[in-house]
Formats: sequence, structure tokens, C-alpha cells
Amino acid sequence: MCARVKVSKTAAIKSLLADMGFSTESLAEHLFEINKGEQLFPYYKPLAALFVDSQSSMDLALMNWGWQRPWDESKRLFNARKCSAKGQSIWQSKVWGEAIRQRRCLLPIDCFYEWDQNFPRGKRPRYRIEPGQREVMSLGAIYEINHVGEFCLSVCTTEPNDSMQQIHHRMPVMIEPEQAQEWLFSEDQHAIDHLMQPSAEKQIQLICENSLTESSGNQSADEHNRSEAEGRPYTLPLF
Repeated sequence: MCARVKVSKTAAIKSLLADMGFSTESLAEHLFEINKGEQLFPYYKPLAALFVDSQSSMDLALMNWGWQRPWDESKRLFNARKCSAKGQSIWQSKVWGEAIRQRRCLLPIDCFYEWDQNFPRGKRPRYRIEPGQREVMSLGAIYEINHVGEFCLSVCTTEPNDSMQQIHHRMPVMIEPEQAQEWLFSEDQHAIDHLMQPSAEKQIQLICENSLTESSGNQSADEHNRSEAEGRPYTLPLF
């Protein structure tokens, strides 16, 4: 479901933004240096994301990973499904609908991580998913601004391609450089739906980082313990 990413190749990310048609000189690109080299996950530390500001200009902002709902502060939502388990479209969702129409953003990363769902918890091999043809990739996301003015993002997910289907039933939406402007600016629902299709096989490569070990599957437990120690909630996504 994409709940861990890494950002370290800042030069490559700046090059990716240039390929998207954005001038990095006008962006606060130093934000990519924050938390550089760490593996980042929801409710931990913020990530730099590209969005359209109120003047319809491109900008970067640090965004917390996970939306917090006012009716239940213990729950935070970090993945927005294109279609929920109940068949509800993201466009129809009371949670995600407004954001997918008006507040889309891009999350540039080196890679993301996933655990093989074919194995029981505690024994799941961990995979690193890297771009197949570039050094870095960009994930499609949506954001909101909470009551204290903080940016919060949620990564959009879709059906897996053939490679990802071997280990998980979902994958993040991946936006290619030539699709970036459309993702951020388009008002055409059908165009956005088209961008939310599973990525082509050549766009990613899966690298198994470990075999069947307890340490791979215990990542969730480790994060939960760390969350409790820091006073941060650790919950599963809504959908």
C-alpha cells in the first residue's frame, strides 16, 4: 500500500523536476535536503511535495504524511484508493473527493518499499521498488491543509501491475515527467483517471532486500513502538 519511501538523490530529483517543465530556481529546493537519506513513513517526518499554490504557480512544501480527521484524532489516512473495497470511486468519496479535484500534488522519491503479502505477518520479505528507467520517480498524491495551517498529503493508490501483483494488491500512482503538468493542472476527470492506471512494467523494478526473516515483517511493530514513544498515532488507512 506504499507506507515507506526514501529520498536521498536530490540532484536527480531536481533534474526530474526540470524534465517536468518546472524551474527549480523558483522552488524551495533545499526542502529535499531535509530528512535526506532516511526511510520515511506516515506520521513520522514530513516530505517535500510539489503543488500548485493560490496564484496557480508551482511551489514546494513540507507535507506531513497522513490526514487527521477531526471526528477521530486517533486515525490518520495515508493512502487514497482510486476505488475502495466497496467499489466507491475516489471522486465520490467524502474524504478524498474534493482533494482529487482541487488539490493534487507530486511526491518525488528515490524508491518505495513493500512487504510480500503472500506470507504471514512477521515473516514477510521486504522489497525495494525502484524506477526502471530513471534514478528517481514521482508519486501522484493529494493534500489538505489542516486547522493549524500544516500541509498533509495522502499517496494515491491503484490496482497493481503484473510485477506488483506478485506481492501486493495495490501500488502507488506513478506520474511520468510528461504527465506532471496534466496531473497538477487538469480539470478533466477522465484524464486524471487515465493517469491513475497501473504503471507499465518497465517503469519499475522490484528488488528483494531480504529472505524470510522476522525483521522484515516486524517493521510495522517497530514503527508502532516508535510512534507510541513519540506520542504519534499509528493506524491503518481508511480503505
